[in-house]
Amino acid sequence: MYRTILIAAMGFAVQAFPLLVAAENRFEQSIQEFEKADKVTPPPKGAVLFIGSSSIRFWETLEQDFYGIEVINRGFGGAQFRDVIHFLDRVVTPYQPRAIVIYAGSHDLRRKGGGPGEVLKMFTAFREAVRAKLPRTRVCYISMKPSIMKWETIHLDKEANRLIREYCEKTPDAHFIDIWTPMVVESSPPPERYFKPDLNHPSTEAYKLWASVIRPFIEPRPTDAQNAQSVLPSDANK
Repeated sequence: MYRTILIAAMGFAVQAFPLLVAAENRFEQSIQEFEKADKVTPPPKGAVLFIGSSSIRFWETLEQDFYGIEVINRGFGGAQFRDVIHFLDRVVTPYQPRAIVIYAGSHDLRRKGGGPGEVLKMFTAFREAVRAKLPRTRVCYISMKPSIMKWETIHLDKEANRLIREYCEKTPDAHFIDIWTPMVVESSPPPERYFKPDLNHPSTEAYKLWASVIRPFIEPRPTDAQNAQSVLPSDANK
């Protein structure tokens, strides 16, 4: 049954998203660095994996912001969904995480051939790929942030958020984490203090705000204890 699910998910990805097959290896060095670090200090199984683009990579206070929860940071700057999927078996499944928190889509949104609909398709492909290998792992999507730098085209981010929110509402173990709303409570565009000088990447204050919103989604659940056995038998011995 697991093999059937995996083949179906792979067939879905290949048929609908040919770019996944031809995913670039431009992050190979970054992935190798993760693998070297894992050999020196193996990350714990059943932790919460944070993965995605530079907004994850630059989260230097991740462990501090989620004190009491085991977290792993595997962000690599500029990553698109197809890159994360391409390296799934190297920076996702080996950790057997009980939950995955992903921030991605902005680069997919604005690349040639991209758009809100494409972001939804790529997130769906990612979630299906995870589901095939880690059936008990929940996937939490951090909404796109209200970037001041990208404000002229921010309607694209809003629409992508809407599509993914709707998808998560009807999909088991898929969760939409809205960090947009708390960032624009005071003003829209949001206050500049939530960003680094480039007015795009989150500041330390923004990360603290994000953490307060994300934490309820990744608090341990009784079923998380089963996650050590959630990887398919064919993958467990690789």
